[in-house]
Amino acid sequence: MLDTSLIIKALSLEDVKVPVTVYIEGNIAAGKTEFLKHFLEKKNIIILPEPLDQWTNFNGQNLLKMKYEDAAKYEYLFQTLANTTKLNLLNEHCHKNGIKIIERSLQSGFNVFVKNSKENYGMDDVTYEALKYNYETMCTKNCLDMITCPDLYIYLQTSPKICYERMRKRNRNEEKNVDLKYLENLHTKYEEWLNRQDSEENAMCPILILNGNLDKELMNDLIDRAITTILNIAKEKEVLKHLFLNFSTFFNQ
Repeated sequence: MLDTSLIIKALSLEDVKVPVTVYIEGNIAAGKTEFLKHFLEKKNIIILPEPLDQWTNFNGQNLLKMKYEDAAKYEYLFQTLANTTKLNLLNEHCHKNGIKIIERSLQSGFNVFVKNSKENYGMDDVTYEALKYNYETMCTKNCLDMITCPDLYIYLQTSPKICYERMRKRNRNEEKNVDLKYLENLHTKYEEWLNRQDSEENAMCPILILNGNLDKELMNDLIDRAITTILNIAKEKEVLKHLFLNFSTFFNQ
């Protein structure tokens, strides 16, 4: 008989042997990059930031800037590139055990950014339906959803005004045309997607909502909560793995 309590007591970040996929979600300048920095020195964790270099210099074109300047016109082009680069990252690391923490997801690309462009920035119906089809293919169909669906969402819930102040302070060239209203609209889509009890994501996997308004000096408590949640999920997966192996051994005897 397997004593699963031994697994639970012994598990730490370094001990996790099962794959655990975590997405860090949040508005523009919500604090995602600063949050990820706290995990860089920890062992057994793969950090996958958004591939901004590819988005801002794709064959000499800054597609991220183009999207922010005219979402209705360039959203399809940008999202196609964003989806492909993110899927490539996931595919590259999907076979690895341990913890993968990824900045934003294919899911937020559609549920937040595409829906925002459709509802507030004049995206036409055909473009929306094409992006919806792409999203559903990559995130809800058979084998692909095993790569793209997470074990946990961590949502940094940050005031749009604070996001706007941080965005202006960091002064990225691509974000010069992003106004407060755009951030408020994104915040609304994030709340509808990850902060509703009846949302599809709530039924699929745990969602940890953290206060993103805190200054970076006060983030340690948030990191501790995130680690505790990640380890709890890893423990459950470790127990299921050992139970499966135990039953397989029993029935093959």
